Amino acid sequence: MTVTTTIGAVVKALSGLVDASANPPADARTVRRLLEALRVNTGDGSPPALSRAVTRFQTATGLPADGIAGPRTIHMMVTTLRRTRPAT
Repeated sequence: MTVTTTIGAVVKALSGLVDASANPPADARTVRRLLEALRVNTGDGSPPALSRAVTRFQTATGLPADGIAGPRTIHMMVTTLRRTRPAT
């Protein structure tokens, strides 16, 4: 992949032009940390428990509840976390 291609892909991703289904879900450790920071019970941290926690978060925030921490879900987690934490 050339530098131009890489930069183009980053620009498209940042501008929201990339289809959300083309992006892989976030890694489990990041998802668990975000959910815990949002005080969402992640159970034992196993993949099924984490998926259920993601589904609960998605339902609570009005996202389609599929249990997958894709780009829209991660964005909502970060946005929610920013809103709930006081600025320093």
